[in-house]
Amino acid sequence: MNVLEDTSRGNIQSGQRSARQPRSFEDVCIAMGPPGRYQLVQIIMLLTCIFPMAFGSLKYGFISILPDFVCSAINETEVFEKLHKTDNNTFPLSVSYNDSCKIQILRNKSGTWEKYKTIHCINGYDYVGGNDVSFVTEWDLVCDQEGIPELAQTVIALGGFVGSIFFNVLADEYGRWKTIVSSTILTTAAEIATAFAPEIYSFLTLRFFAGLFGSGMYISCYVMIIEMITSKYRVMMSMVGSALWSLGVVMLSGMAYAFRNYSWRELQLYTGIICSLPLFFMYFINESASWLYSVGDKPRVEKIIEKSLKLLTSVFQDVQVQHDVVENIDTKGESNNSLGLLKSKKYLIIIGIAWFSFFTNEAAYSGFYLTASTLVGNFYLNIAVLALVGVPGAFINWVSLKFKGRRFMTIAFIAMTIICLLISTFILDANIDMETANKVSLSFFILGKFAISSCYNTLFLYIPEIFPTCVRTTGFGISSTGATVGACVAPYLLPFKQIVSWGPGTFLAACCCLTVLLLLKLPETKGKQLVSALNYSFITESDNSNDDEDSIDRLPRGKREREHTHL
Repeated sequence: MNVLEDTSRGNIQSGQRSARQPRSFEDVCIAMGPPGRYQLVQIIMLLTCIFPMAFGSLKYGFISILPDFVCSAINETEVFEKLHKTDNNTFPLSVSYNDSCKIQILRNKSGTWEKYKTIHCINGYDYVGGNDVSFVTEWDLVCDQEGIPELAQTVIALGGFVGSIFFNVLADEYGRWKTIVSSTILTTAAEIATAFAPEIYSFLTLRFFAGLFGSGMYISCYVMIIEMITSKYRVMMSMVGSALWSLGVVMLSGMAYAFRNYSWRELQLYTGIICSLPLFFMYFINESASWLYSVGDKPRVEKIIEKSLKLLTSVFQDVQVQHDVVENIDTKGESNNSLGLLKSKKYLIIIGIAWFSFFTNEAAYSGFYLTASTLVGNFYLNIAVLALVGVPGAFINWVSLKFKGRRFMTIAFIAMTIICLLISTFILDANIDMETANKVSLSFFILGKFAISSCYNTLFLYIPEIFPTCVRTTGFGISSTGATVGACVAPYLLPFKQIVSWGPGTFLAACCCLTVLLLLKLPETKGKQLVSALNYSFITESDNSNDDEDSIDRLPRGKREREHTHL
């Protein structure tokens, strides 16, 4: 069988032998040239994972809506008779429902009504729009139970925390495909079951499992996509995923608006069914060739490459791959597993920095959505507008990353977020017309949402590129647990804002400032190949700084000619 040839030009032509054998799977991808129909079809099917995750992450804002409410009416005659007997009261009594959480009993003692007794809402509450608008209204999670609804977002984030470690270790040990299939089935079951939860405790339990299983599905899908293509095309695919995420949120907002007059269980059920969407395509999706390469499964790697070549243009039709194409890399050592990753001081520092970066981004990102109810205008429209900002943001992100590195643009977007947060926070306290202040605050609020979305997109592209293939989902998964902690914090920003109006914006701006300082310690990955194993150089420099990854080589740590240390 012929070898992959002419890797220096990213081209393959039969009859000439390559100057060197591929040393990482990305060398093979480079040799095959731009992504062909095989890669594109695989990526399109994997991108279907985005919609379930967008729905699961941001659905809370719609199923936890709290409309205006008052105490349900009481049997006044029965209550008055009881008060007359117990208190020997002989004066006329009346009832006031002006307080949402309490019922005031008034007494006319000397020609004027005065407060006499205060009782709790013994018959529950009446809500504008009905008692099944959200799980908050159905189970009366207000007044003395007002802190419970936030737990619904906290427990799904805690589930994501556990899942980001557990499922992504499984993905590195047993493969991406198995992890995606199993976690998708379990996520769908948990989401659908949530629609039939009889009370709050079973609801919270199912939310936890939805977060647990969902994190395994999304991260494994995302890692498979970036492993399938080279650095040159990875940015574009990442931005396509970002745009689809934004469109998914717009779809969710539209569905929530359509179901606004129905029970929250209807929205929960249909979004749960949508979680099964990736399962319809998994039969046609192959295991990650990069992962197979890292574990030395040579026969399956060759089959995938040959299948890919058959779908390329005619210039590649006669090209086949030698059986020894993967013999130049040894990833079977004890260090090339999750334990080896955690033993590396260098990667532990990277995980720590990435963890805090994800925490800050998720806290700010979710904070923008969850505090949208405090903005002027229609709630559903505000959510849709905030989501649509991500579509042009994805394009701008793609263009900027063609000229600047991942780290540079991540820092730039965070800096923009800091400015927008501070202006939108303190403009409301400025001594100017309130209508003008609201408009300025809304403008910078939307601009800040654009900045943090772009930062999040770049971070999701940037961080996985740092970790070796053999531990990529583990490293990325542990790092992304910071996002789950941020998601736990985000629901409490709104009540914090009601206490201290400038508190949430100042807190998030401070976290962003610290993130900028930490990111300066990370390496740049623009134009670099994905590392296959822990015993290979951390980040290898390209021979051409203009994103020409075609000529990149990767040598084992003991053989490389020069080393560029970033940490």
